[in-house]
Amino acid sequence: MQYLATFILSSLAATAFADRTCYSPGLPNFPDQTTWFDLNTLWNIHSASMNQTNMPKENQWIRQYIHQIASDAKVDERFALAIMMRESTGIAKQPCGDEKDCPASGCLPACGIFQNKDGKNPNTDVPTCQNVPQGQECPEQDIQKMCQCGIQGCNNQGYANIQDCQNRYPGNYAAIARCYNTGSVPSLSDLTQTAGSGVKLYPQDIGNFLMGLTTDQVYNTCQQ
Repeated sequence: MQYLATFILSSLAATAFADRTCYSPGLPNFPDQTTWFDLNTLWNIHSASMNQTNMPKENQWIRQYIHQIASDAKVDERFALAIMMRESTGIAKQPCGDEKDCPASGCLPACGIFQNKDGKNPNTDVPTCQNVPQGQECPEQDIQKMCQCGIQGCNNQGYANIQDCQNRYPGNYAAIARCYNTGSVPSLSDLTQTAGSGVKLYPQDIGNFLMGLTTDQVYNTCQQ
């Protein structure tokens, strides 16, 4: 019950799952980095759902390149893993988002396991494996670039990445999550604000992924 005790002392209240607790939205309540589950435990929890869709090599490459690129970018691997889980549940062949609005609106769809995009250079668009047949692996170099774009940014990228947001809001992981989701932080005092673009509870979801809650718990219980 170590983590539950930590949450109580930090005035983080909500629904408990053994040693896991939903936290309520808002900057003061974001779980402190020292209370996040360790990387191996988080990987074991979240890869359980990834195993349902991904091939073993795809999971191996996802973990390899999150580690490599997050280390280079000085980004906590656990935070990168949580962002990926929120964006795609780690599905290597995740369809691109925003496609219904592109190219009519002149934008590029958000693609890959980090659902990221390069808004300035169509020639360096984020790769997608959405058309790779089941039973065939998403190419390693595509998974590598998906991780690169989400964590550290693509060449000429016009959209937020984790490192960019971390540089803008150092140590404020709730704000970093908001920044990644919406590209900016409309209000540091109320991180549920999206300025009309983004997911209101996105920072809350990231915090709950970091505390070892499963996808089902994050979406079906913590958002109640």
